[in-house]
Amino acid sequence: MRLIKVLFAPVALIVGIVAFGVSGFAVYAIAEAPRTINVVLKDDRLPPGAIHARPGDRIIFRNSDDHTHTANLEEPDHRFVDKEIEAGTSVMFIVPLTMPAGEYELNCTSHEGMKTTIVVETE
Repeated sequence: MRLIKVLFAPVALIVGIVAFGVSGFAVYAIAEAPRTINVVLKDDRLPPGAIHARPGDRIIFRNSDDHTHTANLEEPDHRFVDKEIEAGTSVMFIVPLTMPAGEYELNCTSHEGMKTTIVVETE
């Protein structure tokens, strides 16, 4: 009986490793790579329509105006509040992996009416 236990334990370990490795590969294989989304601020405006992003995506805000803008995203952890974007420069926001799906307002606190919505999609 002891011989059976000794032989069975390594087999069970190998089966467990193979099963975990295969399922881990399957999860990895269906995950999509983060995207880079470019948003241009021009003529005191943001592009029309919502910006759709997923957790992990990088949103790059590029200021093409000749004056400073701010970017203020109303999001739960307040990680992106009143970021200054000087003329001719860019600021990057990485959507946190833990950010819940939903709609978040993005506005320029320097220019009333300069706003859009970032829609975070988790599926």
